[in-house]
Amino acid sequence: MFKSSNALKMAEYLGRPCLAFSVHAGCAVVDPANGHELFAILNMNEISNMELILINPEKNNGCVFHAPKGHGSWGMIKVSNDCLIIGTYYDGEFVIFNLKKMKFIKCAKFPGAEYIRSPILGKDGFVYGGGYPTGSLASLDLNTYEVRVLGRPNLINDDMRCLSILPDGRIICYCSGKGEPSVWLFDPFDPNSTNRFHNLTGDLKTALDGAIRGVIWNDYFLPRLPNGGIKALESVSLKDICPLPFPLPPNDRGGYHIDTTLTTKDRLFIHQIQEDINTGSVFHFFYSYIKGDKHLTEITKKKIDLHGGRVFASSSKGEILGIRGQDYFLIKPGDETLNIVPIPTKCSPREILFLKADPDRCLWGGPRFGQTLFRMNPHTRDFVNYPIFCDADGEIYDIAFYNGKIYAVAYAGGDIIQYDPNQPWDQLDRKNPRTIASVGLSPANSAKCHPTKSYNRPTGGIVLGPDSKLYSGWKSQFDSGSAIAKTDPNTGETEIIEIPQSWQTISGLAVDEEHIYFTSLETNWLGIIDIYNKKIKIYIPLRLDSCDSFGPIALDKKTKKILIASRLKSSSCEPIVFDTLTMRFSSIPMPPESNIKSRTISAPGNGKAYYGNDKKQIISLDLKCLKIAILGELPENADAIAAGKSLIRRNIWDIYASCRADIYRIKG
Repeated sequence: MFKSSNALKMAEYLGRPCLAFSVHAGCAVVDPANGHELFAILNMNEISNMELILINPEKNNGCVFHAPKGHGSWGMIKVSNDCLIIGTYYDGEFVIFNLKKMKFIKCAKFPGAEYIRSPILGKDGFVYGGGYPTGSLASLDLNTYEVRVLGRPNLINDDMRCLSILPDGRIICYCSGKGEPSVWLFDPFDPNSTNRFHNLTGDLKTALDGAIRGVIWNDYFLPRLPNGGIKALESVSLKDICPLPFPLPPNDRGGYHIDTTLTTKDRLFIHQIQEDINTGSVFHFFYSYIKGDKHLTEITKKKIDLHGGRVFASSSKGEILGIRGQDYFLIKPGDETLNIVPIPTKCSPREILFLKADPDRCLWGGPRFGQTLFRMNPHTRDFVNYPIFCDADGEIYDIAFYNGKIYAVAYAGGDIIQYDPNQPWDQLDRKNPRTIASVGLSPANSAKCHPTKSYNRPTGGIVLGPDSKLYSGWKSQFDSGSAIAKTDPNTGETEIIEIPQSWQTISGLAVDEEHIYFTSLETNWLGIIDIYNKKIKIYIPLRLDSCDSFGPIALDKKTKKILIASRLKSSSCEPIVFDTLTMRFSSIPMPPESNIKSRTISAPGNGKAYYGNDKKQIISLDLKCLKIAILGELPENADAIAAGKSLIRRNIWDIYASCRADIYRIKG
């Protein structure tokens, strides 16, 4: 327990229930000690740094190594000295793991970078990585582990996202982020050290045909063509080779492409995709080829549904290794189905993104990335972590409860998901949990939802309205506006209410019998939508000059008032109260202790709102008289707040707070 320094209640420690894998990088390696092939993956962790997990698929066991730096990684490669080179986020480090010593041996900072993208091994023996938000390229010397920043091709793009090596050693650099994406060539052998970036022009631009990445196989360069299809470029001239030096799959199984992730210098992999527009299912065929073979080797005898899984590597035997949420899979030549196996190690506790209490007094929450949830009984402190809730990669932002079911909104597919905890789990067959609607332009849901653009990030969360409909707030995939989705939880029928582009990131959402209320990170107004005619009105706070934007909101059903987190230009976050009966903001100033720090606010309908301030305290705000009470203290500032009915006292609410990975309770 955490003891208060004064007469306040103690915050009771309940545990660290959020245990979830989130893997963004992997490769195949050989254990130098015994020659066993291992699947090396990197598991994200914001609390204790990322975890390198070495899985032996034959024995289905693994070892975990905690990294000295980095919360996670988008790229990892093995180099010739039996080392793994890892590019990390959010601290932009090259982290080196020695497979002979089975330990991390070095960290080297990429100056200015928070992310290191897609590290690759150059022809000159250096490792190269692209940086974000620097938009620059850096090299790592494998002898000295010195990092050199090699420049930035332009001053607009801030994310050098993808690198590929050409047979002559030049590097294709794909840059994105701010501005229009661009593709450049970097020549490590160019004596002009001040500017070795060159525009992609002429015959090479024509030959790449829009490709931003590729792979070297058998001395040919195989670009990953953006519109499908396959071509091969000669190693010296980089001209098209016709006929191709390998056979192609049958055309009646769908489009195909070179799989640049699986292809090695000796073994070619072709990936063919077949989509079912009626069900939204995506089926895969994989083929491999070694120079001299007469035919392609069909890895999969039948089409395989990866269920949103991602392939990461291929073994020396031509096997395919991949990850699906909390599981991994190994596809062997001749397999007809996908064999999904739980990752055979334990992971460390993760940071909790949100926290909600259900009518049965259990707590629910989820991690940043991981597409999963946990459920905790706060009275017994028992908890369970679930597999992933939908096939799309990403994370669940928020949940709501209705008729004993859980309704979740998830990035990155724009999914609205229904889960019945009283029915058997059957997500692989898309029965429970299942996506009932999508606002991400999914063809499988086109009959239930008609967005004009892809909305994929549910920044406004989800709430249940008094009309028993679900309301969720979304940001568009390409920062071109936002929308509110109104969903029937029984049928999945969804209406899209598009919001003007000035509201790019909906940050809070509330609903009553007549109106939808929403806030945005880009504006300092409260938006109100008439439920019947969909017209939007704007309400401006009294202190507009000091208010920069609005954060989360919560509507109290008893007083009909909304508590809004108002982000001030001084960087603090002040509570503002809006009365939905008078349609006016309150003019009563709040004391310094009232500042809002938590990402969420809870208003359970008892006339009060609860949140965490910036002094490691849990605050109760009486919305009738606008007086605050400090309920208790925490060891850290709260991230998320939830109110749940007390097990032993009627009409009394216990308040729960998550502090990074930990959950605490203040009893009512």
